Amino acid sequence: MSAPDAALEDLVYWLKRHNQSISEVDPFRFEDLIAQFLKERFGPTQVRKVGGRKDMGIDMLVAQAGDDPLFVQVKRRSKLNRCESVATVRTMNGVLLRERSPYGMVITTSKSFSPDAIREAYAVRKNYVDGPFSRHNIELVDLPGVLAMLGESELDRAAYRNHESYVDFENWRKTMSLTLHPRFRRLR
Repeated sequence: MSAPDAALEDLVYWLKRHNQSISEVDPFRFEDLIAQFLKERFGPTQVRKVGGRKDMGIDMLVAQAGDDPLFVQVKRRSKLNRCESVATVRTMNGVLLRERSPYGMVITTSKSFSPDAIREAYAVRKNYVDGPFSRHNIELVDLPGVLAMLGESELDRAAYRNHESYVDFENWRKTMSLTLHPRFRRLR
Protein backbone atom coordinates (compact mmCIF):
# COMPACT_ATOMS: atom_id res chain seq x y z
CA MET A 1 0.00 0.00 0.00
CA SER A 2 2.94 2.37 -0.10
CA ALA A 3 2.97 2.79 -3.86
CA PRO A 4 3.19 6.49 -4.73
CA ASP A 5 0.33 6.18 -7.21
CA ALA A 6 -2.09 4.48 -4.78
CA ALA A 7 -5.15 6.64 -4.24
CA LEU A 8 -5.29 8.26 -0.81
CA GLU A 9 -8.82 6.87 -0.41
CA ASP A 10 -7.50 3.34 -0.87
CA LEU A 11 -4.65 3.98 1.55
CA VAL A 12 -7.04 5.27 4.22
CA TYR A 13 -9.36 2.31 3.64
CA TRP A 14 -6.42 -0.09 4.08
CA LEU A 15 -4.97 1.66 7.14
CA LYS A 16 -8.31 1.80 8.94
CA ARG A 17 -8.33 -1.98 8.82
CA HIS A 18 -4.58 -2.56 9.30
CA ASN A 19 -3.36 0.14 11.73
CA GLN A 20 0.08 -1.37 12.30
CA SER A 21 0.83 -1.12 8.56
CA ILE A 22 1.20 2.63 8.99
CA SER A 23 4.92 2.07 9.61
CA GLU A 24 5.26 0.62 6.11
CA VAL A 25 3.75 3.57 4.24
CA ASP A 26 6.21 5.56 2.15
CA PRO A 27 7.17 8.66 4.21
CA PHE A 28 6.32 11.07 1.38
CA ARG A 29 2.96 9.37 0.80
CA PHE A 30 2.34 9.60 4.56
CA GLU A 31 2.92 13.36 4.30
CA ASP A 32 0.27 13.50 1.55
CA LEU A 33 -2.10 11.67 3.85
CA ILE A 34 -1.44 14.04 6.75
CA ALA A 35 -1.90 17.04 4.44
CA GLN A 36 -5.35 15.71 3.54
CA PHE A 37 -6.21 15.13 7.22
CA LEU A 38 -5.20 18.72 8.01
CA LYS A 39 -7.44 20.02 5.21
CA GLU A 40 -10.32 18.06 6.73
CA ARG A 41 -9.51 19.26 10.25
CA PHE A 42 -9.06 22.97 9.56
CA GLY A 43 -11.73 23.42 6.91
CA PRO A 44 -11.06 26.02 4.22
CA THR A 45 -7.31 26.26 4.38
CA GLN A 46 -4.33 26.11 2.11
CA VAL A 47 -2.01 23.22 2.96
CA ARG A 48 1.26 23.46 1.07
CA LYS A 49 3.88 20.74 1.18
CA VAL A 50 7.33 22.25 1.44
CA GLY A 51 9.24 19.26 2.74
CA GLY A 52 11.81 17.02 1.20
CA ARG A 53 15.01 15.37 2.26
CA LYS A 54 16.50 18.70 3.43
CA ASP A 55 13.36 20.51 4.50
CA MET A 56 14.91 22.50 7.36
CA GLY A 57 12.31 21.17 9.81
CA ILE A 58 9.18 22.02 7.82
CA ASP A 59 7.16 19.46 5.90
CA MET A 60 4.07 21.56 5.30
CA LEU A 61 2.59 24.95 5.91
CA VAL A 62 -1.08 25.43 6.81
CA ALA A 63 -2.40 28.89 6.03
CA GLN A 64 -5.79 30.14 7.18
CA ALA A 65 -7.07 33.54 6.14
CA GLY A 66 -6.29 36.17 8.74
CA ASP A 67 -4.21 33.93 11.00
CA ASP A 68 -0.54 33.13 11.47
CA PRO A 69 0.65 30.09 9.51
CA LEU A 70 1.00 26.70 11.15
CA PHE A 71 4.31 24.95 10.50
CA VAL A 72 4.08 21.17 10.48
CA GLN A 73 6.79 18.52 10.81
CA VAL A 74 5.75 14.94 10.01
CA LYS A 75 7.72 11.89 11.16
CA ARG A 76 6.72 8.49 9.84
CA ARG A 77 8.72 6.08 11.98
CA SER A 78 9.30 2.44 11.11
CA LYS A 79 9.27 1.43 14.79
CA LEU A 80 5.97 2.41 16.33
CA ASN A 81 6.78 1.40 19.90
CA ARG A 82 9.38 4.12 20.48
CA CYS A 83 9.02 7.64 21.84
CA GLU A 84 9.62 10.69 19.67
CA SER A 85 12.74 12.44 20.92
CA VAL A 86 13.21 15.93 22.24
CA ALA A 87 15.40 16.76 19.21
CA THR A 88 12.38 16.82 16.89
CA VAL A 89 10.54 19.28 19.14
CA ARG A 90 13.64 21.43 19.59
CA THR A 91 13.94 21.63 15.84
CA MET A 92 10.34 22.82 15.63
CA ASN A 93 11.01 25.44 18.31
CA GLY A 94 13.93 26.65 16.22
CA VAL A 95 11.76 26.77 13.09
CA LEU A 96 9.12 28.84 14.86
CA LEU A 97 11.71 31.29 16.15
CA ARG A 98 13.41 31.52 12.74
CA GLU A 99 10.10 32.06 10.91
CA ARG A 100 8.68 34.34 13.63
CA SER A 101 5.53 32.27 13.84
CA PRO A 102 3.81 31.19 17.05
CA TYR A 103 2.19 27.96 15.80
CA GLY A 104 3.76 24.58 15.14
CA MET A 105 2.73 20.96 15.03
CA VAL A 106 4.78 17.78 15.21
CA ILE A 107 3.00 14.66 13.95
CA THR A 108 4.64 11.28 14.48
CA THR A 109 3.86 7.60 14.24
CA SER A 110 5.82 6.98 17.44
CA LYS A 111 3.65 5.69 20.30
CA SER A 112 4.25 8.87 22.30
CA PHE A 113 6.58 11.79 22.90
CA SER A 114 9.35 11.52 25.45
CA PRO A 115 8.85 13.49 28.69
CA ASP A 116 11.68 15.83 27.61
CA ALA A 117 9.95 16.42 24.26
CA ILE A 118 6.71 17.33 26.03
CA ARG A 119 8.53 19.73 28.38
CA GLU A 120 10.32 21.30 25.40
CA ALA A 121 7.03 21.88 23.57
CA TYR A 122 5.76 24.04 26.41
CA ALA A 123 9.03 25.59 27.63
CA VAL A 124 9.00 28.71 25.45
CA ARG A 125 5.40 29.69 26.27
CA LYS A 126 5.96 28.98 29.97
CA ASN A 127 9.03 31.22 30.07
CA TYR A 128 7.37 34.10 28.21
CA VAL A 129 3.99 34.85 29.74
CA ASP A 130 3.89 38.27 28.07
CA GLY A 131 5.39 39.50 24.84
CA PRO A 132 5.87 38.03 21.40
CA PHE A 133 6.25 34.43 22.59
CA SER A 134 3.13 34.31 24.77
CA ARG A 135 1.13 32.79 21.88
CA HIS A 136 3.85 30.22 21.14
CA ASN A 137 2.27 26.80 20.83
CA ILE A 138 3.47 23.45 19.51
CA GLU A 139 0.81 20.78 19.19
CA LEU A 140 2.13 17.25 19.59
CA VAL A 141 0.31 14.46 17.74
CA ASP A 142 1.53 10.91 18.42
CA LEU A 143 0.40 7.54 17.01
CA PRO A 144 -2.93 7.47 18.91
CA GLY A 145 -3.63 10.97 17.56
CA VAL A 146 -2.77 9.91 14.01
CA LEU A 147 -5.03 6.87 14.33
CA ALA A 148 -7.82 9.14 15.61
CA MET A 149 -7.36 11.37 12.53
CA LEU A 150 -7.50 8.25 10.41
CA GLY A 151 -10.69 7.08 12.10
CA GLU A 152 -12.38 10.46 11.69
CA SER A 153 -11.40 10.86 8.05
CA GLU A 154 -14.09 10.77 5.41
CA LEU A 155 -11.41 10.19 2.78
CA ASP A 156 -12.10 6.49 2.25
CA ARG A 157 -15.78 6.83 1.31
CA ALA A 158 -15.08 6.41 -2.41
CA ALA A 159 -12.87 3.38 -1.82
CA TYR A 160 -15.50 1.89 0.49
CA ARG A 161 -18.19 2.30 -2.16
CA ASN A 162 -16.02 0.34 -4.57
CA HIS A 163 -15.49 -2.45 -2.06
CA GLU A 164 -17.50 -5.65 -2.51
CA SER A 165 -19.10 -5.41 0.96
CA TYR A 166 -20.60 -1.95 0.30
CA VAL A 167 -24.39 -1.86 0.15
CA ASP A 168 -26.03 1.20 -1.37
CA PHE A 169 -29.12 1.31 0.83
CA GLU A 170 -30.82 3.95 -1.32
CA ASN A 171 -30.77 1.68 -4.38
CA TRP A 172 -30.64 -1.73 -2.76
CA ARG A 173 -33.95 -2.91 -4.24
CA LYS A 174 -32.74 -2.22 -7.79
CA THR A 175 -29.45 -3.93 -7.05
CA MET A 176 -31.09 -6.94 -5.46
CA SER A 177 -33.54 -7.42 -8.32
CA LEU A 178 -30.61 -7.71 -10.69
CA THR A 179 -28.69 -10.19 -8.60
CA LEU A 180 -31.44 -12.45 -7.28
CA HIS A 181 -32.28 -15.64 -9.09
CA PRO A 182 -35.49 -15.14 -11.17
CA ARG A 183 -37.33 -17.62 -8.96
CA PHE A 184 -36.90 -15.36 -5.89
CA ARG A 185 -37.70 -12.03 -7.55
CA ARG A 186 -41.44 -12.61 -7.39
CA LEU A 187 -41.34 -13.09 -3.60
CA ARG A 188 -40.93 -9.40 -3.05
